Amino acid sequence: SRTGQALLLVVVMMGGIFFLVTAVAGLIMYYQVEHANDAANSTVAIFAADAGLERGLYYYFYEYDPSVCDPTAGCVIVTGDAAVYPKLSPITFANGASATTTVSIPPQNALGEPVTISGSGMDKGGRTIRSLETNFIINL
Repeated sequence: SRTGQALLLVVVMMGGIFFLVTAVAGLIMYYQVEHANDAANSTVAIFAADAGLERGLYYYFYEYDPSVCDPTAGCVIVTGDAAVYPKLSPITFANGASATTTVSIPPQNALGEPVTISGSGMDKGGRTIRSLETNFIINL
């Protein structure tokens, strides 16, 4: 009178496991496709990163005061630290995007070490972040 109950239980459990695995794989795929197709936010973030990079270049060539850095140790200047570097403020755009800048200056005695300027851009929702970086060596 009990023949086939074990087989039926195994088939139901295997079906449940396959359903669960398929649901998780589908959810993961959904999020990957959603992020890959978010070209508008990616474009906003890349242009904001470009603006942050240009802001860093302008700061270094026109507003940078060498007295804020230790000549023997160099320094890293980051936007948002208004108390230390008031001229390098973060950028917020009318569309809600934002950009930050980092300027890394090597010590004066480190010949051949590049100045590194990077800009990071973020879309309005903060879900998409893009970064750009440039390095250059100034020989005097």
